[in-house]
Amino acid sequence: MIKTKPYAINLPCIALLAIFVLLASFVRQAAAADFSPGQKVVAKVDTKTYLSLEDAKNGQEEPVELLAPIEYMSRRDLNEVGEVIEAKDGWLHIAASISDADSLWVKAADMTPLDDFLADPANSAITQCPSSLVRHFVADLAPDLKQAVIRITTSPTIDGGNGVLEVLTPDESKVIWSTKDQPEDLIARLDIDCNRLIMHWPQIIGDIDGDGFAELLYTEFPLSYPDGTFSIYKWDGKAFVEQPYNRVLAVSGPEMPATATLHEVADYQGNETPYFFLADFRGVDAAGVITAEIYLSGADSNESGIARFTLSDNCSKFTFIEWLSPPAKITQ
Repeated sequence: MIKTKPYAINLPCIALLAIFVLLASFVRQAAAADFSPGQKVVAKVDTKTYLSLEDAKNGQEEPVELLAPIEYMSRRDLNEVGEVIEAKDGWLHIAASISDADSLWVKAADMTPLDDFLADPANSAITQCPSSLVRHFVADLAPDLKQAVIRITTSPTIDGGNGVLEVLTPDESKVIWSTKDQPEDLIARLDIDCNRLIMHWPQIIGDIDGDGFAELLYTEFPLSYPDGTFSIYKWDGKAFVEQPYNRVLAVSGPEMPATATLHEVADYQGNETPYFFLADFRGVDAAGVITAEIYLSGADSNESGIARFTLSDNCSKFTFIEWLSPPAKITQ
């Protein structure tokens, strides 16, 4: 006959269970510790969101999901990037705009740092603006700053934007001015954008009005403004400052006049047909003469040509010089 104890304690099993519980807690803390306040994050998978940490732990989810980045442009607005506010107990408190709430809680395990996501070759179809995308201009910005280098770089992103413009000494050894150091409202207007639809950044830099200080000129993003809208920033000796922006050239009639007025977009009704508009700035010479592509939008057909002209009176007056390539019908 085999006697058994009324209570048997399996110490090895209890020890293993305790180790498992501690390990699970450590994993949760480590997952949250991988993130820090201010860090940008994206969802690995479509993930549930919660209004508070208590709701998260109790499974009381918010009726919206944080979606993983996707390739399709038609759903680009769903490529939500969150910013970490706090990491705690395997959860992340993030600022995101997908809900009416100011912030949300998500599982740390469901998120990945944005920098890691953008650096992964597997996400190349979603990533925009490769880090190798750099553009240089060389221009005389002021009487005491000849042949300055204007360098435009972009950083990888999933939602466009992310560009930086820097003014450097001719040997590129020193940064004189950078959009990195500017107020957010100026940076937002001096938009250097890169996405699947268009590379959007300053197109020409030179002394347009003949006062010895250069202007920076570029067309505005075509989905946000009327065709041909452009903005100007002027070098004042220390920085690029905003000049009249959101200008548009609207000329009624089938022939380009000798002079025309440039309207502010807010004052332009867009009802002149046909009209000419500035489509693509190609360059500016030492005399301030601009070369650009000009479109003529007619009732029955669209034409474009390459022209030379000047902008004067604080870039409110357009003076036509000549067609380098007369308008011809645009073929699709």
